[in-house]
Amino acid sequence: MTASEKQPASEQPQDTPAPDTQETESASVVPTAKIGDIVHYVLDNGTRPGVHRPAIVVDVLPDGRLDLQILTSNTRDFGPGQTGSAGTLWKTDVVQNEDAKAPNSWHHIEA
Repeated sequence: MTASEKQPASEQPQDTPAPDTQETESASVVPTAKIGDIVHYVLDNGTRPGVHRPAIVVDVLPDGRLDLQILTSNTRDFGPGQTGSAGTLWKTDVVQNEDAKAPNSWHHIEA
């Protein structure tokens, strides 16, 4: 009789994926944002397009796009009188882009 035949079924070893498989699967899963989260928004205009700025999630649309209230660096990011030069910027229907971090997109804050 083998060792596995002597053990009750509940005590027999179970097949589990290798630890590196579990890490790979969990690393590829990026949770979506929820209302109140802080994410990064990539500026698409002003004096410094491409710069990342913190944004508060105001609404999450069914397709994953977000409405954001973005904190800007006043006239460093936008010229005097431009939208965003007072320290905030409102953007709606912003798409997620974790890889390229394209202008006018949002992504989770980098570690």
